[in-house]
Amino acid sequence: MRFILLISITLAIFNSQNILAQDNGNEPADKIYKVVEEKPRFPGCEAGIMTLEERYKCSEKSMLNFIYSTIVYPDSARVHGTEGRVVLSFVVTKYGQVSDPKILKDIGDGCGEEALRALKLMQEENVIWRPGRKDGQPVSVQYTLPVKFKIEEYTPPPPYTIYKGDSIYLELETGVEFKGGDNALKIFIATETMYPNSGLDSCLIGSMKSDLIIKKDGSVQLLETIDYSNLGTDFLFEVIKLIPKTEGKWTPAIYDGKTVASVYPIRVEFRPPSTGCETKIDNYQSLLVEVDNAISLHDEGNSVEGIAIMNKAINFEPNNTEWLYFRGVMNLNLKNNDLACADFQTIRKILTYPWYEKWIDVICAF
Repeated sequence: MRFILLISITLAIFNSQNILAQDNGNEPADKIYKVVEEKPRFPGCEAGIMTLEERYKCSEKSMLNFIYSTIVYPDSARVHGTEGRVVLSFVVTKYGQVSDPKILKDIGDGCGEEALRALKLMQEENVIWRPGRKDGQPVSVQYTLPVKFKIEEYTPPPPYTIYKGDSIYLELETGVEFKGGDNALKIFIATETMYPNSGLDSCLIGSMKSDLIIKKDGSVQLLETIDYSNLGTDFLFEVIKLIPKTEGKWTPAIYDGKTVASVYPIRVEFRPPSTGCETKIDNYQSLLVEVDNAISLHDEGNSVEGIAIMNKAINFEPNNTEWLYFRGVMNLNLKNNDLACADFQTIRKILTYPWYEKWIDVICAF
């Protein structure tokens, strides 16, 4: 029989209302709280439509998965049958970093050291949490982390996550396909999407990305839409109307020989059909090519030239959050944090919930 660690983790914030750093009139910059209005969250749970409580539960599960996949039951503890609970303590700083990891309670035979090693791996891999918040501002928060060591037969984690009662598979043997292939999907989106009349006078141009849940029976559910270009609600409504038209046109994903539900992203491009917008469309198409070149330059280590191209593109479309994001990343690579912060703050104003919201406070804190 093969044995491995079964870890049970409860993320708990102390109930005391006190804080570690006392307020003597001058609040220290490294003040650490035990109780806050919004607790820190492990990364990976900020996208999609969820309540705050659902995000907390997702955060706990994601951290469990991280620890579970990292920690190894010490041989000495397994041989001696050592089981029990190790209690760790750490701080999630206002920048989202894990700090000051330590053992509060140990059960011996290397269990404490192994649990601490797994926790410190978050530091080594630079895992960035969404910081806790107090009075609307990011603050440092102390966590206690009980890790239960129990020798049991190994049960692998499920290949899916639960969303509103449905199993959405993350591991797949065969992914979702649009009947006819990718080109057929592009043609379908282009021919079935109507351009709103409200955008004609201004020649609004841009794109939206939608994540769809393709269920095992081929039916479709809209999970989330990101308005990259700040086109507005009329354009969003056209995307929402497009989704039901795809019913019956999908081949669901397969796992373990069975059809399963999974997520599939689509991109909807809007080009104004009115006369007088041709020049803007041509310029936009040219800039798309240039932006791709800028990203390639950045990937090759030449962020300086990449930024020069992105500046030109953003001057043409200042509300294109995707381009702002690319330029922000390039500035981060060059350690131009102030410029990166400005781009990400602009995105925060445009989008209701940026897809990388968790990074903004970290970047702008430096």
